[in-house]
Amino acid sequence: MIAADTNLFVRWLTNDDKAQAEAAARLFHTAEKTNDPIWVADMVVGELVWVLQRVFRLRPPQVAEMVEPIIAAPMLAIENRDRLMRAMELFAAHNVDFIDCYIASSAIEKGLKGVASFDRDFDKLPVRRIEP
Repeated sequence: MIAADTNLFVRWLTNDDKAQAEAAARLFHTAEKTNDPIWVADMVVGELVWVLQRVFRLRPPQVAEMVEPIIAAPMLAIENRDRLMRAMELFAAHNVDFIDCYIASSAIEKGLKGVASFDRDFDKLPVRRIEP
């Protein structure tokens, strides 16, 4: 098993560098064909969301439409697949930063009492915000 860097997914999704996009596609195809998954850290997904939003100027629903299939892909060993999928769903549905959605998703998953934050965006999410 090997780990993936964010740029593999950026190139593959955006095709902004055709040669690198094709190389990434070959790598993913080989992983699927050989049943040797590629490991993807949560931070890679977070960075991918950031790049798609900030560099390529995509809106959260567009980003979610592109990234959710990656999170669900069987040839990828996603670090926290369920947590990331829930965070992506929150991200697509609310006008909140992805990292806040990830924190909320983690709190929900772990059954925590809430999230201590001054950021009122947490009030938009299905988690209790605790004002410190």
